[in-house]
Amino acid sequence: NSYEIAQNISKEHENIKLYKNDKNRGLSYCRNKGIELANGEYILFVDSADTIQENVLAQVYGVAKCNELDMLGFKYREIKDDKVLSDGYSNSLANIKMNGLDYFKKQAENKSFYVMTWGYLYKSSFLDSNKLCFEEGLLHEDDEFFLKCMLCSPTIMMI
Repeated sequence: NSYEIAQNISKEHENIKLYKNDKNRGLSYCRNKGIELANGEYILFVDSADTIQENVLAQVYGVAKCNELDMLGFKYREIKDDKVLSDGYSNSLANIKMNGLDYFKKQAENKSFYVMTWGYLYKSSFLDSNKLCFEEGLLHEDDEFFLKCMLCSPTIMMI
C-alpha cells in the first residue's frame, strides 16, 4: 500500500509531510494542497512513477539558491523496461539564466517545449505571490500551469 510506504518514509524524515485525502480528488487538487501545506523555500512535484537520483535534490537546491531562481528545470531520463526512451530536453538552454517570457520564446524557437511540472523546482514565494495553482478537472494540467508560470516571468534556468 503506497500510503503505508509514505508513512514509513515520513517517520524517518521530519521534513516530509504526509497528507491523505478522504477520497480520490485528482492530481490538480493534490498538487494545490501540497502548495498550500508546504513551508519550505522550494517545492518539487514528484509523480508516482518517478525516481530521483541520490543527492540530486541538494544539487538542484544549491543551483536555485545560488542563482536566486524562481524556477529551475533539470534533465530527466524516461526509462521503460531498463531502456532509455528519452534523455531530457534541448541542451541549448542549459545554464542560461533568463526570464520566463524569454525562456518560453527560446523553447518555441527550438520547437521543444519542456512543460512537465515534475521537471522543475519552484520557489514557494513565487507560486504564492502570483497565486499560481493547478486548474482542477483539466487533462494535461501541467501545460496550463506551465503557461501561467511563464506569464509571471520568473527567473528561470535549466541545468
